[in-house]
Amino acid sequence: MTSSTVLLKQPNKLLTDQPELPLEDRWNSIGFNIHGIHCVTPIEEVSNILSIPDVTPLPCVQPWIKGICGVKGHLLPVIDLGVFITGQTLAPSSHNRLLTIEEGKLRAGLLVKGVSSVKQFPAHALQTANMPNMPEQLAPFITGYFRQASNNKENAASPQHYLVFSINRLMTDTRFLNGVKD
Repeated sequence: MTSSTVLLKQPNKLLTDQPELPLEDRWNSIGFNIHGIHCVTPIEEVSNILSIPDVTPLPCVQPWIKGICGVKGHLLPVIDLGVFITGQTLAPSSHNRLLTIEEGKLRAGLLVKGVSSVKQFPAHALQTANMPNMPEQLAPFITGYFRQASNNKENAASPQHYLVFSINRLMTDTRFLNGVKD
């Protein structure tokens, strides 16, 4: 295991930014940002969180495919999730990370901004009605949202929404599959 890998499958080794919830009421997720939109994805849908490795560009691919990289003996297509969803490229930053994902034999690396720590929400607090505003292109991948009080004193009255991004839905999306078929 590389030093840039976050240990996702060992809860006692995770850093969280919320107090511990009872096991039966815990929904663990990885928080990240898509052009200012706060998203979370179930922790079990992410294999690893890595610093951005060297990426080899590929010719004649969709603009959201940044190239390929080697991770743990596998070549992964590197997908700029911001370009795929909104058409806007992710600005280079030390805060960018690569979420590695797998679905059967299909593997990919999702380039995202601002991976936070593991976020815990009460499982019963998942909301699916009255969805917050979001870009139309993001909606097919959102299964619900959580509301959380803002940590920002200036916006204390305005709760923060965390959209639940389904990597499983992404991995079955026709447009996504046409760009990363192995």
